[in-house]
Amino acid sequence: RLPEHVEIDVADDGTGVPDPTAPIFDAFYTTKDRGTGLGLSIVQRIVADHGGEVSFASRPGSTVFTVRLPAEPVQSML
Repeated sequence: RLPEHVEIDVADDGTGVPDPTAPIFDAFYTTKDRGTGLGLSIVQRIVADHGGEVSFASRPGSTVFTVRLPAEPVQSML
């Protein structure tokens, strides 16, 4: 927990993201033979809707996604 934010790291030990400029948060982008390429775009949208952001750091054998959310809830505009 930071003073104004909460951070959550999610790590995996897969092949990593070979190109740091790849549009991995774009809908339908995938490097796999199977799958829809929607997972990260959905995650990014949900986090953004709550006033946060998603970032990542990757190298072969390790990728860490960081979800950063405001410590206080964002007031709904509805």
